[in-house]
Amino acid sequence: VKRGFPTICRQGVASIASALLNHGAGLVGGDVAIAAITVSNKIYMLVRNIVVGIGQGFQPVAGYNFGAGARRRVKQAFLVATALGSAVCILAALFLFPLSEQAIMLFRDDDMDVVRIGSEALRRTSPSQLPPQSASTCKSTTASLRLKFFSCQERSSVRE
Repeated sequence: VKRGFPTICRQGVASIASALLNHGAGLVGGDVAIAAITVSNKIYMLVRNIVVGIGQGFQPVAGYNFGAGARRRVKQAFLVATALGSAVCILAALFLFPLSEQAIMLFRDDDMDVVRIGSEALRRTSPSQLPPQSASTCKSTTASLRLKFFSCQERSSVRE
């Protein structure tokens, strides 16, 4: 239960947020807005899942090296995972911001209102991809090193 509880909480909050977002979109723009928000969220999640995969690939590297006492390798792996995840987010934002209409049209090109609303939503969410990436790498670090919290003392031991 201890290991899976944060994940179930995260999934629960994501489900509630998705329901509230769909409800709000439905109130403002009806089915067209719900379709547009859904498509833009799926595109956002494609990028987000790549970042999560980078963090999950980082976990065993950090765990094994931490267990072996190779603190420098943990730090190097953290920096590489953070840089790689950040690069993915920045490149996605640079790509999706100007090409949001084309990205939405890959999934839904039969209704221009869906394309218009979805591309605006995608442009607004593109710059917001970087902060969750940092949180994902920190979460992967605390999980792989079995830290209950990431205090200054624990951070200094990872620096060594």
